[in-house]
Amino acid sequence: MEWKTLQLGEFCTISGGFGFPHSHQGRKNEKYPFYKVGDMNSEGNEVYMTKHNNSISEDDVKTLKAKTYPAGTIIFPKIGAAIATNKKRILSKPSTVDNNVMVLVPNKDVDTKYLYYYMQGFDLNKWANKSALPSIRKSDVETTQIPLPFKDGKPDLAEQKRIADKLDKVFAETETAVGRIAENKKRTSKIIFSELLTTLGDEVMKTYPLEEVCDTTSGGTPSRSRSDYYDGDIMWLKSGELNDNRAIASSEEHITELAITKSNAKVFPIGTVLMAMYGATVGKLGILKSSSSTNQAVCAITPHKNVLNEYMYWYLFFYRDELVKQAFGGAQPNISQTLIRKIPVKVPVKDGLPDLEKQKEIVEKVNAIKENTEKLNNLFSSQEQLFASLRSSVLSQSFQLTT
Repeated sequence: MEWKTLQLGEFCTISGGFGFPHSHQGRKNEKYPFYKVGDMNSEGNEVYMTKHNNSISEDDVKTLKAKTYPAGTIIFPKIGAAIATNKKRILSKPSTVDNNVMVLVPNKDVDTKYLYYYMQGFDLNKWANKSALPSIRKSDVETTQIPLPFKDGKPDLAEQKRIADKLDKVFAETETAVGRIAENKKRTSKIIFSELLTTLGDEVMKTYPLEEVCDTTSGGTPSRSRSDYYDGDIMWLKSGELNDNRAIASSEEHITELAITKSNAKVFPIGTVLMAMYGATVGKLGILKSSSSTNQAVCAITPHKNVLNEYMYWYLFFYRDELVKQAFGGAQPNISQTLIRKIPVKVPVKDGLPDLEKQKEIVEKVNAIKENTEKLNNLFSSQEQLFASLRSSVLSQSFQLTT
């Protein structure tokens, strides 16, 4: 067996898709699926395109002056930011595509899965021009060279299929391993909740409304029209910056003393527990390591002297899902200060009073668990990266490429 490099245009028909007017969209039961770039993201379409949101009839194909492509055709994005996603898919049945998609139709000399795996290792950004709206030209695809095994002076289909079958097996095993890693990550994320549930169930506890053991307030946003309110020395946190960080020491923006004087913004001391009340990070928490102000979407929670701020942080972390369920609003629920103040807080007690020593023990135990779960998650992330590198290495070796 020998290897030769051929241009894609020598063994593939390369084409773009077709305009898809809104009047023809929305039907799912016609003869031909009509795929858009977004359909490549649908669950179940990770390799073969099996699910569609739109379809057209034989008459529609003629009306739209479109063309159908056979099963085994490889598709990928050809315009815009979607190119950078590097998605490549295989049509599972005759279909057509819109004009943001490019197709490779391999001829009888090339195995579809072999070509697909080669494309998996190819970076589409190499084809994209550098304009504000990147796009891929057919001529650049046609002249790209790829290696093919040859036998008796012609492409060796049997060898291509052998390579593709071997890669199928390797990547199936890899996906199984990656799936196990993902499951392990989910399990570790539940360990803290499990520990808190056990601890809060075992200790002698008394339940208080949060407002009886903490003071709460919110921040404010100084007028954006006043440049002298911004770029000062006082940290100013937005709700979107909260991400369960127990040592917040910086912020994206800062405000001035004048902004504090002239607006409803306030400076909260070190140790204040913060909770996002609405927006994409609703329910997320933080503890200030440096004094800071916040916007009005953040609730500042100051525990009384008989309750530790870290205990309150972990309790709210534990209670967050229940709190968000009670929130109001649509896709992004809102948590009000009124709701936060009514949270039933379980506190360990001794002789009828909050027990600071027991709170400390609970915090130390949960902090240790958190540290260990972070180490585990870092290990799992490293394993995921190793499998990604393995995939790239296997593809390179299979096609005799240099990395």
